[in-house]
Amino acid sequence: MDILFCTIGAFTVQNLGSNIQVLICIVTKTSFKMLSTEMVIGFTIVYIICYLTCAAKIKNFPNISQNRVRVLWVAIISLCVCWLLQSWLISEKLDMVMVCRVPFAFCCILSLFMQFGLLEQSRLNEENLALEQLIKENAKQYELSKKTVEIINMKCHDLKHRILELEQAGNADHGQLEEIRKAVDIYDGLAKTGCQPLDIILSEKNLLCEKYQIKFSYMIDGEKLTGIKSGDIAAIFGNALDNAIECAAELPVEKRIISLIGYARQDVMGIHIENYCEDELEFRNGLPVSTKGDDNYHGFGMKSIQYVVEKYGGNLVANLEEKIFSVDIIFPVLD
Repeated sequence: MDILFCTIGAFTVQNLGSNIQVLICIVTKTSFKMLSTEMVIGFTIVYIICYLTCAAKIKNFPNISQNRVRVLWVAIISLCVCWLLQSWLISEKLDMVMVCRVPFAFCCILSLFMQFGLLEQSRLNEENLALEQLIKENAKQYELSKKTVEIINMKCHDLKHRILELEQAGNADHGQLEEIRKAVDIYDGLAKTGCQPLDIILSEKNLLCEKYQIKFSYMIDGEKLTGIKSGDIAAIFGNALDNAIECAAELPVEKRIISLIGYARQDVMGIHIENYCEDELEFRNGLPVSTKGDDNYHGFGMKSIQYVVEKYGGNLVANLEEKIFSVDIIFPVLD
């Protein structure tokens, strides 16, 4: 089915090239020949343009025909229309008349745009479904993290009371108790930004940073995020910080630094996240391409962030400059 799709596209491009060649012959008032300067010029122009606008995009579709029956049917119908028009022009001896060749060339162009346009639309629909599913998974993960953090904090409070009892009894080594208290404080350090979902996310990521010896600093007014759903907050901050932690964990300890700053100005909320990054990133459509080898199946984290931000009327900008990777998000404050 993939071969059929490509064959139909190739046939349509060939017909378009043939029509352009005939039009060049008509304009230059030269006779039509299968092998001529006009043919080389016409087909070269057509093939280059069609490759850049259509064929080059095929690499973004691992399985062209999978679950895309409508696309194939449109391609087949377009092929039949082009072939019938071509046969009719030749039978009526109108193939060297400009008034006939121009609309036929446009017919080929329209066929290609329909074929590859529907393919692109199908890909975008599938990508949006994948992003929606990822956001739902983020929401589920947030609920699990919320319960986990709550349990950890309950246990930490119990441990603190137990430590205080041991100190008052005087039966324990004060040095050891102090070490235990410091360890407990790490897990009891629940973020307090004014937004509970954000507090849960930051507390969880802070524990990860402790594990990987990453210096994580944040300063944000979470009250400005009350108009955003919990799952969407998890999608934005969870994915952004996961990417930053994954990158920082591979660096020398002195460069394991992540900074998150949130600021509000009038009715606009801004978020800035940055970390060291020694990879040479390639950007496509404003987002970094996945470094995991196959960007058809990876890299949905940044896309999901952009998807959620745009859903709330915001904008996302990612940038890599002087080994500093940054993500800037801005959107209106919602009540």
